[in-house]
Amino acid sequence: MKRLAPRVLVDRKKPGRRIEFIDLGKVERALGRRIRHVYHNTIQPGAVAGDHWHKGHAVALDMRRGCLDLVLEDVKTGKVWKGRIREGEALMLIPGYEYHAARNPGPGVAQATMYATTPPRNEGDSFHYEPRVRLFAKRRYRVSGGRARTPTTR
Repeated sequence: MKRLAPRVLVDRKKPGRRIEFIDLGKVERALGRRIRHVYHNTIQPGAVAGDHWHKGHAVALDMRRGCLDLVLEDVKTGKVWKGRIREGEALMLIPGYEYHAARNPGPGVAQATMYATTPPRNEGDSFHYEPRVRLFAKRRYRVSGGRARTPTTR
């Protein structure tokens, strides 16, 4: 698990102003791939994001609001990291071949900005993996009446 803090600029001649910026070149070097996409995730309380891994997709996660409980596992080595990423903390770097799952513990909405090497929801590069560590119950969905999806816990 790697973190990369944004740079912060404070101009003492202009009080009340603070600039945080991310050097995408540093993110690209850390992930070993070029960043081509920026997108935003909004995760409702109790909702799970991820729960898979990718070969080509790598991402730097920047929490903009709230927090996420996160579990990461390198699918090659089995090395596990689990913890919480909070608003304002350094970027979480998630390279390829790293299982990732995140849950919003609530009570409010969590918002994350993702700096990614490929677009989101590339089903051809999303793989199932049964991690050694689970921070929360895996959810399955069943079809009810042909329309609604109701979560069930395994």
